[in-house]
Amino acid sequence: MHAQRDERLSARNISISAKGNDSVPRMKLGCVLLFASAAACGGGNSGGMDAAPGADAGIDAGVDAVVDGALTPDADPLADTDGDGVLDTVDLCPTVADPAQVDLDGDHIGWMCDNVESTTIAYTGTIGYSQLAARGNTIGGALSYEWVSGAWAYHAFSVGPAGVSRAEGEMDTWLRGRPSRAFVGAENQVVWSMLDGVVGTLDAGTDTFTTHHTDTLLWGPAEDIVTRYERGDLLVLSGQAQDSLTQSFKLLAPQAGGDVVAIATSSQAFVSPTIVGTNPARLVFGVADTAQRSLREFVAGSGTSQPIEVGGTPLANADAVLALSRAYNEMFGFCVDQGGKRYIVETSHAELRAYELPVSTCSVQVQLADDPQATLLTHTEGAFLVRNGVVQALALEGALEALGAGLPAVVTKWTPPTYEVYVVDAAGTVHAVTSDGVSSKVSRQGDTLHFISFHQGSHSVVRFRNGVITQAALPAIPQNQGEVWEVFTTKEGAALVSTNVRAAVWPSQASVATPVDFDHINALVRGDATLFVASHNDVRSQPALYSYAEVGGVPQYTPLTPEVLQNVAFTMSVAPLGYSVPGDSSGGPETNWFIFGKSGECRLAWPKVTGTTVTLMDERPCGGGAVIRGVTPTGATVVGMGGSASFPELYLLDGTTFTKVVVANTIQLLYAAPGSSLVLGWEGRDVAGDRYICSAAHPTQCWTPPANEARAWGPGATADVLHALFDHNTTTAKVFTSIRTFGQGNRPQPLL
Repeated sequence: MHAQRDERLSARNISISAKGNDSVPRMKLGCVLLFASAAACGGGNSGGMDAAPGADAGIDAGVDAVVDGALTPDADPLADTDGDGVLDTVDLCPTVADPAQVDLDGDHIGWMCDNVESTTIAYTGTIGYSQLAARGNTIGGALSYEWVSGAWAYHAFSVGPAGVSRAEGEMDTWLRGRPSRAFVGAENQVVWSMLDGVVGTLDAGTDTFTTHHTDTLLWGPAEDIVTRYERGDLLVLSGQAQDSLTQSFKLLAPQAGGDVVAIATSSQAFVSPTIVGTNPARLVFGVADTAQRSLREFVAGSGTSQPIEVGGTPLANADAVLALSRAYNEMFGFCVDQGGKRYIVETSHAELRAYELPVSTCSVQVQLADDPQATLLTHTEGAFLVRNGVVQALALEGALEALGAGLPAVVTKWTPPTYEVYVVDAAGTVHAVTSDGVSSKVSRQGDTLHFISFHQGSHSVVRFRNGVITQAALPAIPQNQGEVWEVFTTKEGAALVSTNVRAAVWPSQASVATPVDFDHINALVRGDATLFVASHNDVRSQPALYSYAEVGGVPQYTPLTPEVLQNVAFTMSVAPLGYSVPGDSSGGPETNWFIFGKSGECRLAWPKVTGTTVTLMDERPCGGGAVIRGVTPTGATVVGMGGSASFPELYLLDGTTFTKVVVANTIQLLYAAPGSSLVLGWEGRDVAGDRYICSAAHPTQCWTPPANEARAWGPGATADVLHALFDHNTTTAKVFTSIRTFGQGNRPQPLL
């Protein structure tokens, strides 16, 4: 296969880019051209990069030095620092093991330690499409071009630590299957889904293609045909048969050795495949096929899936496998009906929990699932509190609804014409409330809970604390005025209660609620501070940001922004620094930072509490808004800012320290995998319109990429590496460029 390919590389001008001195003697190693001289590991300018890339050279033309350091004159000529079998005197990466000595662009810096490498494929005619994949130290790609005699010509390649493989449609028969989608399954292994139904791997080390499946399961170039489940070492691919009278579904898992194993097959679509945990990550999924209905798990690194066991009972040969949802249709887990029993498997938190639930059907409602330690489930046959997989039946039954996001929680039961109201505490004890129903959200801080109750035409605030329920009456409000009572629980355990025009406070140790001189109160707790926005009940009063505290049980309201009396109206708001994270609407851990605004102007700050005094710390503008977008491999929080009137900005937040890393026309975050909140880097156009790409682990390391955005990216083989792959056209060639976080980059950060 190598000999044929060497001839084709010359005949069709499909070549590995070489930027070195052609007079230097060369030797063959697989498909790779090597420079057999001391210049291969020394000399040149280790910091320079040509600003204008050539078609065949890629963007790092002119770099002719080993990144890891040149050899000293008295170095041991027989030394092999990285133990890869290649002496340091000729090793393209002396400190990184790379026995194949891959050097795509011929700059004398090996693939395994070069921050930028390019390779070029010449073509004629029109490109049909190209597919790319990047993960670890391996990339793969294919393109179709030149419509000849009713068929496209194809070229495919893979590059990894073990070598380089290239193939063309005329000579490599496997390419006649038409490459459709690429995935890096393991180092040196690129998994290809072919249009003719074949699934196989192109091995960079052995320069071979191996067919693994021929059942038309991963079909078509469209992005939504193949679903990829990936986290850390876990990678599972799924697809559906096309143009077939018999549906067939299969989950495929690439293996480290290059194989692609089927971990499950079914005649029906799999039930809600969900990734759970990280060490190791596992894929939990239901098989709906009547002949093998089950709930199974696949653990990263294994070669097959197994039925999940509950108390020694494997969930196989089930009568039903149903997905259960949390609020807002978020995935919670599964209910399995098997052998006359019902089993619940929770997947909404990092650890998988499974248990038997004593009900007769899987008509289970997930009422409370935000607390990772506790779940509240209801059924017409009863209510159940589950703590760490231990089921506790509650003294409740019927049509129940839980209110709140944690324990204690409020549970209501419809008993026409009113509701019965209860509080369920963390121990599972049920407390009855004298009430006809709940007319507000439930507000909880620590062990104190408040809500608005209506009973016999009157409203009151209900407080639950330490197993005791107390109530405070609220002033009557005019009918048909659109006023609705809302309540907020302060850090001290007090209740701030308001409508749109009036307010009251129930101090933490008082027995009555007292009217206060504010209108609608919008509040939050951050750190040890209670903060709220409100106006005085004066037509000339403008809203301000206040802190709440108690001194000797007496409420104190301290303005943190100016209180102004004048006839110029404006609005203010206060909100936590929230999350916008792929695949995880709960975001992540709460920060002490919050946003407050005046007529759309955004300000960020965090509160410092000294005694009862609150001071706004590190206050700063945040454009038209701010949101948490993810986390970097080093653990820093990624915060996006900006608005319609300003350039978007990106910051890294470490505790209370904001570091600006991007100000640009456009910013696209590069997440580690679909549904992942791990940010590997970002790319876009700077304020001058020039493209950039930067590393999240090393945000000062930025590069000028080719004239298009990254086509594929993924985590490198180490935690702090971003691996991005680009392609762009010249008049006669397709240039593929790989950028990784080695070196310092070739351009400044995109900052104003």
